[in-house]
Amino acid sequence: MDGHLSARLGTVRCSNHRGQRPEYFCCEQLICSLCQVGHSNHESLCTIETKRNDIQESVPYFLTKLGEVRANTDRQISNYESMLERNSREQTNNKKNIHKRIQGVIDYLKKIESSLKEDFQQIKTSCERIPSFNSALETVRVGVRVNQQLGELDSKDNHQPLPQIPEFISPHNLPGNGLLRKIIGTMNDGLDMDSDWTTDENEKFEIKEKFEWKQKRIGISPLGRDRAWLYPMDTGGNIFLISQKGELVKEIKNEKRRKIEKIHTTNRMNAWVTDIEKCSIKVLRETGELEHRFHVAPFHPFGICPTKSGEAVWICLADKSSFIPELKGRTMVAKMTTFGEKVCEIESPGGKTHFTFPYRCTENINEDLIVVDRIKETKGQIFIFDKSCQLKCGYIGTSVDREFDPHDVCCNSKGNIIISDYSNHAIHILSLDGVLERLLKMDSKEFLHPLSVATDDIDRVWITFHDGKYNVIIINNYVNFLERGT
Repeated sequence: MDGHLSARLGTVRCSNHRGQRPEYFCCEQLICSLCQVGHSNHESLCTIETKRNDIQESVPYFLTKLGEVRANTDRQISNYESMLERNSREQTNNKKNIHKRIQGVIDYLKKIESSLKEDFQQIKTSCERIPSFNSALETVRVGVRVNQQLGELDSKDNHQPLPQIPEFISPHNLPGNGLLRKIIGTMNDGLDMDSDWTTDENEKFEIKEKFEWKQKRIGISPLGRDRAWLYPMDTGGNIFLISQKGELVKEIKNEKRRKIEKIHTTNRMNAWVTDIEKCSIKVLRETGELEHRFHVAPFHPFGICPTKSGEAVWICLADKSSFIPELKGRTMVAKMTTFGEKVCEIESPGGKTHFTFPYRCTENINEDLIVVDRIKETKGQIFIFDKSCQLKCGYIGTSVDREFDPHDVCCNSKGNIIISDYSNHAIHILSLDGVLERLLKMDSKEFLHPLSVATDDIDRVWITFHDGKYNVIIINNYVNFLERGT
């Protein structure tokens, strides 16, 4: 390189002075010694040899920088190629996922199409059955009219309120008709409502409190010993917490107009609630919070009670078809966990259907299950099952000539079974084994048509009435009276 540069410099002449060889470098050009005089004060003035040495010394630095630029360029190219490859893979995966989702949507639409075809077929079948349904409904209407006419001839008593359940079930369709009569025979037939078993009410029980309430058809569930939940049954009204004096403690707004059928308070101060319209079970906290727990659809829940262990609840269930006998619907009493898992059910043990329409239930100290079974408008019966769900005994009232009309049932700490007899204005008190011990007659003008009964923590009985001067009364512990005798 030195020789090549010298050869080139040897042929180069100064552009300003002819014939002069360049010996210096300044202002980015080669100059001769004559030009050097004019550039003597320039900092960039140097000999050609010095400039050559500077260039040779800077070459490695520039080579290094060039290598770094090349390496960085290779790295950027590699990253770009990797990014292109990754994007290509992601694009492929996205296409697969999109195709998969599209296929899922197609499969779902096919299922909907199949379901719609099934629904259409069911609707078509139902439409074909409408004429037979109309015929069955006409039969029911005729039966209702005949029943009303017979009722007018038999009695001049006050008109019954609207039934709490579909009361137009005809007796000849009852699967359990006569079952209890076969079981218990005529053991209670001699205890007529007008016999010596009933005397003046003050000789039978002591009324601790009595008060009026602005609504009718109300249910009651004591909370502790001096308060109770008061609620309109199956009308969608508000829930009230009242004192034993009838004073309002708290009002729970029923904004969604839930049709509450039964409230049963537990020993933990919470309460189980049946919502008949929404087919759901709820929990009412002592603070007034009402929270959903689980659904029981397609069944409608009526009565409910917790088990003694507190780990489950008994629920009286009936589907829509059971409201009309000709449709042969299902009714049962089911035991469920507190979160809605079914433990067992009582429906058709031994192939024989027990219930016509299970309406209320409770459990006594022996863990026996007591069920109110509604038969028709003014008639019902009581079933008592042991812990293994086997039928233990039953109760059909005090006389075959007077229809037993139970509307609610509860038990006290001694195990006595307490039943409200709506049409006969009476409270039946049974032993653990279902034998009548006392009959509290309430047919005075103040207390007519007992509806709901429940006991508090000190065994006082809270009773609501549909008619009469007072809607709610509290009876002192009648067990003391039973132990004293008459």
